[in-house]
Amino acid sequence: MSTKQDKLDLEVTKLYTEIEQSETGVKLMKETLTYHQRCNSVYQFRGPVDWDLISPLTEKVDLWKELYAAGERNDFTVSITSNGGSIFAGFGVFDLIRDSCNEGLNITTEVRGYACSMGSVLAQAGTTRTITPNSWIMLHEAAAYRTELMSVSDLRDQSELLDSLQERLYGLYTERSLLDVVKITEKCNRKDWWLPATEALELGLVDKITGRP
Repeated sequence: MSTKQDKLDLEVTKLYTEIEQSETGVKLMKETLTYHQRCNSVYQFRGPVDWDLISPLTEKVDLWKELYAAGERNDFTVSITSNGGSIFAGFGVFDLIRDSCNEGLNITTEVRGYACSMGSVLAQAGTTRTITPNSWIMLHEAAAYRTELMSVSDLRDQSELLDSLQERLYGLYTERSLLDVVKITEKCNRKDWWLPATEALELGLVDKITGRP
């Protein structure tokens, strides 16, 4: 017959075992999560190009750079479904991806569904640019959202800034495609220019159509 001390010792042993198993389980779960995060070579960019969504993408690219530096892997994909957004946020992540590619990373940008406005600019950043068969790219003039009261001088300043931004936007397209500024200006004058996958390929805005028969 067990004594009270024996029973107490048994309970303490069981408690320590449960704690150890719990700590081991948590550690294993964290290690597994970290492994999947590090090995996940595809980043799904879904939504507007704004600072909230850009931040996790920049973090992912920084992680990819670490993986590349460690010799673990060097093939990554940013899959884009976006209706556009902030020009400045888009320029920031565009430069990050381009710089990373110039440093040796192989980053594919994939258009899935649609890549509009600044989304289409992000699509130009990859080493290789792809699009799925039923996806579209949309280009248009630079635009700004302003709700406050503006003077004539304010409007002139805003117009000059938009002209400068649009010149740079069109320049990015021409650098990575068969288009010239005259063609883009003509097509985007006061309207959106929608291009299906086949036309985007013909004009050099993408390198290939994925999943194409």
